[in-house]
Amino acid sequence: MAQEGNSLERLKDLTRLRDERNHAHGERWGTTGPGEWCIVLRRHPETGGRHWDLLQWGLVPRWARDRASPQLHARAETVHELPSFREAFARRRCLIMTDRFVEFRTLGRPKGQQVAFGMADGGSFAVAGIWEAWRIPETGDWLRTFAEITVDANDTVGEMHDRMPAVLPREAWPAWLGEVPATELELRGLLRPFPAELLTCWPAKGKRPPPGQILTPNNTQQRRTAASEPPRQGSLL
Repeated sequence: MAQEGNSLERLKDLTRLRDERNHAHGERWGTTGPGEWCIVLRRHPETGGRHWDLLQWGLVPRWARDRASPQLHARAETVHELPSFREAFARRRCLIMTDRFVEFRTLGRPKGQQVAFGMADGGSFAVAGIWEAWRIPETGDWLRTFAEITVDANDTVGEMHDRMPAVLPREAWPAWLGEVPATELELRGLLRPFPAELLTCWPAKGKRPPPGQILTPNNTQQRRTAASEPPRQGSLL
């Protein structure tokens, strides 16, 4: 199985490049949305090895005439069959590396509230994604973009939103990246809500709770004991 190998320096370089590119968003810096650059892990098309790369959020299908309607999310229920996603799902899957995701409240009040979610143990994690390469007509260069895959929300995220990113435990990475054989049905089976008891949350512009303290969107003062043996998660470094 191909491994990440000696990738620390590459990750540092990609982090610097990501920050430089995202700073170009001006007032949007620090937000997430179309055009954000993110570090992903994918299989290199030529070597087949794991490859850290910088891709732009908002998938543009290879056959698209322009980039007018990039797709940020792909639903787990339909990613294998929709024309914009099915080829990427079959051949170009990736992992988006992060230590949090942010949801806007659509259920309950206050509407529009932004809440960040992360691992209760304080670690980073990987979200299932698909990527695509689109040739820029003006220059002939390739633009590599991605979409994250979403699933039904678990009990924690479900207090404020009906969907959440498809977080993959490390043991699922080889199948998702295509390093070991997996059927379409098996791949789809990996896309399920992450255990609620392993997540915590905090106001998006606030301070993250200390490791082991688990808060919920509707009662950020509620404390529960973190699970004693969380699954191994990915890390940027």
